[in-house]
Amino acid sequence: MTVHDADGARLMRDVGIERVVLSRENTLDDVRAIEEGLRAGGAPEHTKIWAMVETPIAMLHCEQIAAASERLTVLVM
Repeated sequence: MTVHDADGARLMRDVGIERVVLSRENTLDDVRAIEEGLRAGGAPEHTKIWAMVETPIAMLHCEQIAAASERLTVLVM
């Protein structure tokens, strides 16, 4: 996560975004980093994560990615 990501999370909180769609995450650490940014930015707990599983590496780690966060509710393939 970067400062810009935390700023984005604060903006999402302020405008009431319900979900974030991630692109190109390959591991559970990628999802956890996004989740931490949402938390740091004050995004509500009901803000969901959707992950796009787009690479062969992500396919190999799909089960771990799926279990990476309670916020993660959808895997897009």
